[in-house]
Amino acid sequence: MLSLWVLSDCVPCLFQFPVQAVECCLSAIVPCDDDWSPDAADLLCRLSDSKTLVLEVRGVSSASMTAGLRYDVDLFDTTGDDDINLAEQLIDAGVAFFSTTMTNLQELRIEDAKNHYEIN
Repeated sequence: MLSLWVLSDCVPCLFQFPVQAVECCLSAIVPCDDDWSPDAADLLCRLSDSKTLVLEVRGVSSASMTAGLRYDVDLFDTTGDDDINLAEQLIDAGVAFFSTTMTNLQELRIEDAKNHYEIN
């Protein structure tokens, strides 16, 4: 298994294919440092590994890494008696903090996103 930090740039010709994934980010949190740390990535992997998570869309904005839309989401682990918000776990671990001001691009309506991706 490769480390999350052993990544390469995508070959430009691959951008001509239809989107195979939807760009998302955890809603209302930002990393404690300038960028997400390896500890934050490892914790998120441990919190989500081999679990079925529930996703709740909080907002939609223009994507920063793909040509589509980016969804600001909350992720919940609902496998136990109590639902666990993964963003809150990152905050509690000291690798992220709550942010009420997101520096994302212009927000779009959820209906626009549904039309864009033909979600029913």
